Amino acid sequence: ARIVVLGGDAAVGQVVVDELKKPGVEPSVIAGANRFETAALLSERTYPTGAETVYLASGQNYPDALAAGAAAGKNAGPILLTGRDQLAPAAANSRAMARPMPLPPPVRRTRLPASRFSRVAMMMS
Repeated sequence: ARIVVLGGDAAVGQVVVDELKKPGVEPSVIAGANRFETAALLSERTYPTGAETVYLASGQNYPDALAAGAAAGKNAGPILLTGRDQLAPAAANSRAMARPMPLPPPVRRTRLPASRFSRVAMMMS
């Protein structure tokens, strides 16, 4: 079995980590100085060369990250925690952000003939 403990002693005490130790099982601990750094370290360990999709969630409000978990798991992308008004330095500097998707091509704008508008208006009324 593989056991990964997320968070430092303030989140998961050493007593708990010691209880998880069994013959042949040594829990690994991923812990940063705070939850933002812990999320970034987990992302980097899981996606060392970056990820195509990275999910950002509030580091102050756990339900946001919890809700993002389903999408992140389905789409194989990490969750990084950030602040409300500023990108957290741990997220900004994470290697998980190293492989951004290319931008889609710009949308071409075309002028539609007036006759198309009257048909649309008739279908809406």
